Amino acid sequence: MDDIQGHWAKNCIEILIQQGVIAGYPDGTFRPENPVTRAEFATLLTLAFPAVERRPPIRFVDVAPDYWAVEKIQRCYVTGWLTGYPGDRFRPNLPIPRVQAVIALTAGLGHAPERSTEATLAQVLSDSADIPAYARDKVAAAVEQQLVVNYPDVKRFRPNKPATRGEIAVLLCQALARLADQASPI
Repeated sequence: MDDIQGHWAKNCIEILIQQGVIAGYPDGTFRPENPVTRAEFATLLTLAFPAVERRPPIRFVDVAPDYWAVEKIQRCYVTGWLTGYPGDRFRPNLPIPRVQAVIALTAGLGHAPERSTEATLAQVLSDSADIPAYARDKVAAAVEQQLVVNYPDVKRFRPNKPATRGEIAVLLCQALARLADQASPI
């Protein structure tokens, strides 16, 4: 794929393509700067991580029974990787904000902060005040686990910016690497 040559996420994109977690488009492009929808992210999570059901299914009022990602969305919900919005909504076509992607990975992997949330965020992120209150603990845990991807400025999290395909590839790649490290005997 020509459009990932020289891209900062190239290595992770190639690893995930080899693992069958992510794919390019039929025209031979990957489009690393395109945003990822919540439905696309749910699909990637189910391909990347096995998970155990943690809660009963829900019927999202904005996800039709014949929607292309209905099974992946439901799988991510019952396994605790993703949640919906008030009113039993999932908003599948909404670009997923970076903060939601990080929360999903942290929740799905069961990480919690080991140090002071506020100290961790203030020390590492120059825009930590932009992180919503509901997300602060999960983002701090992700920072501690080295899951957060901030390119090109490592100090700026940009929590409400839609996550790109390149950013999601690196998040997933780093999370999978951390899982492999934890599973390896020392």
